Amino acid sequence: MLPVNLTGVMLCCQAIVPGVVADGFGRIVFVGSIAGRAVPRIAGFAYVVSKAALSGLARSLVPFLTPRGTTVNVVAPGKLATEMAGSSDSAIDRIAVARVSADRFGDAGEWLPRSRF
Repeated sequence: MLPVNLTGVMLCCQAIVPGVVADGFGRIVFVGSIAGRAVPRIAGFAYVVSKAALSGLARSLVPFLTPRGTTVNVVAPGKLATEMAGSSDSAIDRIAVARVSADRFGDAGEWLPRSRF
């Protein structure tokens, strides 16, 4: 979990930061999770730690990159109804759903681009 969700992101940042600084412009967006902020009990501890660490990484990059024309943001989507996420019948899942405007978990199909044909 940590190598993919955190170490991989850090290595990508190390690779691109010199270029965005040289260009004087850039946009860096990390995909976090509500599990790393508001509802840490909805996922395993390694996932929670990896996603919470992305916020810390972003906050550490902001003072360096913002004056050089690059923004750094973290988006934190809620839980998606996937096989990995398991069922949504637990008390913790009901708490998580209550925090979502749509009053339901997202569906992975909603994130896929739709064909125009």
